[in-house]
Amino acid sequence: MKYLFIDTNIYKYLFSDNTTFSDDVVGLVKKLIDNEKLILILPTQVIDEVERNYLEFWYVSECEDKEKKKDQYIENIDKKIDGLNEYPKLRKVLEKEKVKYIKEHTKELKVIEEKYRNNGKSKAIKNFNDLKNKSEIINSDAVLNNAFIRSQKKNPPYDKAKITDAVIWESIVDFFKKRNKKSILYFLADDGCYGKRGFNPFLLREVGKFKVKVHYRKSISSLKDLLGSDIDKIIEQEKHEQKKNAIQNFINSRSWMSAGSNFSELLKFKDNLTLDDYKNIIRASTINDQIYRSFFVNLVELIEDKNSKGYTLPILEEIDDMAWKAFKERNLILVNRRKDNLEISQSDIQI
Repeated sequence: MKYLFIDTNIYKYLFSDNTTFSDDVVGLVKKLIDNEKLILILPTQVIDEVERNYLEFWYVSECEDKEKKKDQYIENIDKKIDGLNEYPKLRKVLEKEKVKYIKEHTKELKVIEEKYRNNGKSKAIKNFNDLKNKSEIINSDAVLNNAFIRSQKKNPPYDKAKITDAVIWESIVDFFKKRNKKSILYFLADDGCYGKRGFNPFLLREVGKFKVKVHYRKSISSLKDLLGSDIDKIIEQEKHEQKKNAIQNFINSRSWMSAGSNFSELLKFKDNLTLDDYKNIIRASTINDQIYRSFFVNLVELIEDKNSKGYTLPILEEIDDMAWKAFKERNLILVNRRKDNLEISQSDIQI
């Protein structure tokens, strides 16, 4: 089985202007989980760190960064204003700019506050909670003693100022110890405590005893590289479902207008339609009067070979002749299958 661990500092990017942990990436992780391609493991220590950090530390840090930029701007513009005593019009322009900037700054602070402290309703907090609700949560309290001993021994991940990284690592080790099955762990952390030149061999050896192979990366953006084949399968499965729904919606069209809009959606999947798909579409286009009477459906677009105008796609050669004839007559189709033209030519020769 494949597991994913995301360290606290990576979750921070859910809240930052950096787009590496975007909604698309969150959606991708959720899809991998829903399709049982991946299990997200989340120690309670990480949950505590993320939640206390976004409520205070990350929030305050971002506000302070904005305040520093504001102070620098005001200092610079005040110097310019002071030097324009002899140019009152230009001075007035800069004073207006200063007032405008301060108003914008106040709005930005409000946006930041809503992002971090909006009673859990901001997009960033919702994304974190969605991932949390889909994860396998590990109780870190059960390993506090082991983490303390690890820290006393100065075994990695060691930090003389805190034992939180040790708590997280002990949580992960305990998790895999209980399973003791062949596993792949995708470990995402940008903190050097887990290894500055690759993953620390000491830590690799610890989880290796429990049949765990670690893939270590420092950015959430690397997830697509790590799980490319699984992601491709999910995308292919989604496309298949979308195509299936498009066919059903078209077949069941209940008005001329809906037939037109359903056809437009179906046309997107022209290159992915199978023989059975075409059989169902042709049958429906022959018996559903909302389709064959609709001015908004141009079935030629769906069946014509774009590389050979006037002829249908080769796949339609396999359609039953009677079904094809009824379809053509009902929908006034002028393009032909190659085999139909061949039969006409042969009959001309016989005459």
